Amino acid sequence: MVDGPLAQRGEAAAIADIPMGRRADPMEVAEPIAFALQPSQASLDGATLDVDGGGYIRQAVKVWWKAR
Repeated sequence: MVDGPLAQRGEAAAIADIPMGRRADPMEVAEPIAFALQPSQASLDGATLDVDGGGYIRQAVKVWWKAR
């Protein structure tokens, strides 16, 4: 990543938009992938596993709020 005041402000703005309030730890991303790759999950096809710190829920609430 690029470092500097502009990059830091951009990163801070991006993190502020994550409901968890922080970036995901690499293991938090890797563990759902490892889960999906297990042979016992063979029927888990065509599914989307959102690992986004709650961002999907925030967007869904915004869409719902506008539609009501």
